[in-house]
Amino acid sequence: MSGKHVAWTRNQRIAEVGASHRPGLPNMKPSTGHVLYIEDDEDTRELVKYALGMSNYKVIAAANLEDALRLARTNQFDLYLIDNWISGGSGIELCRKLREFDAWTPILFYSGAALERDKQEATPLMQIEISSAQS
Repeated sequence: MSGKHVAWTRNQRIAEVGASHRPGLPNMKPSTGHVLYIEDDEDTRELVKYALGMSNYKVIAAANLEDALRLARTNQFDLYLIDNWISGGSGIELCRKLREFDAWTPILFYSGAALERDKQEATPLMQIEISSAQS
């Protein structure tokens, strides 16, 4: 080692830690799932991505509705983790659009929006339609 200090940017540190339990070392466990996380607040997005990465989840984050839909259409995910208040629309609107082309991937809301009407509107969208698959 040369003894030189390498200055990493904040995003490089978070990406490295999120990818491995021990920065700089390869991740020894296989991923436990592939998550699309939609959150417009950068600090919250990085914190949740870090926490899930520590539990060996592979997380791709989007900051707005448009990016989330693009990622969902071009990747296979095991879970959509959605904030209800996002740039470009609402989490409920995103759920509706996701269900237009993906009826199977589970959706979980992670949000400070705890209004009863939001819960009632979101609940049917998060449920997987099993009856249509049995036909």
